[in-house]
Amino acid sequence: MIGIWIVKAAGGEGLFGVAGLLAVGFIIGVFPRVLLRILEAPFKWMAGFAIPSMISQLPMSDLDGLTVWHEARLEEEDVENIPNMASADLVELLLNTRLPPERIIDWADQAILYTQLGPQGKEDKARDKLRIHGIRTATSLLEASTRADRLGNLAIFDKILTDENGSAMPGLEASLTTNSNLKLIQRWRRISDTPRRHSAQMKAEPEESSLHPAEGGAG
Repeated sequence: MIGIWIVKAAGGEGLFGVAGLLAVGFIIGVFPRVLLRILEAPFKWMAGFAIPSMISQLPMSDLDGLTVWHEARLEEEDVENIPNMASADLVELLLNTRLPPERIIDWADQAILYTQLGPQGKEDKARDKLRIHGIRTATSLLEASTRADRLGNLAIFDKILTDENGSAMPGLEASLTTNSNLKLIQRWRRISDTPRRHSAQMKAEPEESSLHPAEGGAG
């Protein structure tokens, strides 16, 4: 009722006509959260000048394939921004939202990568640099690294994201593996859950540690 009153007060009757206003009222009744989101958007934008914290630095709208309808549905499950999506209970989302499983998995996969990359700045276009190479999710980055290592192109791959301190790719890969949802996504996609770069390091560690007992015995 409040939604219809707002639409009518804004000149909706003259814009849509009586029949159109009834149709709008039906849509608002079925999807009340959508109207609330539309009304919240301009107020959040205006309030952002005085209170920047009200606007998320990693909004859900940054994810590919996600619309205002999906945002409203995910907010009901307490998923309001990208970090929330990256750490969400995927099983609960699959059961409660009834959205296609592959779609939820893809959003979570993107969210894991975007959370580690941080907010997209005006100068720092890390997401765009990765997309040029076909990398848009956490699993695609790890798979690209594994393939580059297999082909002997890891040094070239690491140059995708560099700064004055060197390449950010090794640290980014290591941070991605700390996410609890990553292994679930990798198993869903039926890909290896151990990046080649890190598996090579793990194989080297036992060989180094095996030297210590021998040295101790010789002493």
